[in-house]
Amino acid sequence: MARDLVLAVDAGSSSLRCRAVDEGGRIAAASSRAWVLLDEPDAPSLARAFEPDACWRAIRDAIADCAAAMPRGDRISAVSVTSQRQSLVFADEDGEPLYAAPNTDLRAAFEGAALDYEHGDLLYRTTGHKPAFMMASGKLRRFADHRPLDFARIAKVLTLADWIAEKLTGRAANERTLAAASGMVDLRSRDWARDAFARAGVRC
Repeated sequence: MARDLVLAVDAGSSSLRCRAVDEGGRIAAASSRAWVLLDEPDAPSLARAFEPDACWRAIRDAIADCAAAMPRGDRISAVSVTSQRQSLVFADEDGEPLYAAPNTDLRAAFEGAALDYEHGDLLYRTTGHKPAFMMASGKLRRFADHRPLDFARIAKVLTLADWIAEKLTGRAANERTLAAASGMVDLRSRDWARDAFARAGVRC
């Protein structure tokens, strides 16, 4: 009997994984791909960034492999996307990534430490998260300080899962719990933490 399956796309810390599962959570097909990281000679030693085009090809290939491995007659009725917390993509108005990195990217250590020293109480009271170097605030501050022309072009701040969902659907949106885990949400209002970011000198 044909089944309706859910395709789960998991952008994890170690790899990209796809699973087609039935309503009982049983895996009907699976695939995975390794992440492709940029070679950034001028970046700090603890910096990590994705090569966006290569990663998108890997995501497409993993989805295609998973679909091809499904039992004959089964069909995908829904797609779910999740990702590692604090993995972020900054994109311009046209959706072109200016920065895409996993949660292991620590390039904003100094900028985050400065934010924690200057505005840590405010950011923590507002977003419930710290340290800032792991969060969107620290990474945006690093862009503002070191890549001001690119910083001025940032139109979208997305989690990795949100970026994948936009690539799959053509629509940009933020899943609020993942955005909150990246320190972008005011936990009281459940809206974006724009006021706290502005007071900390970071546009969002």
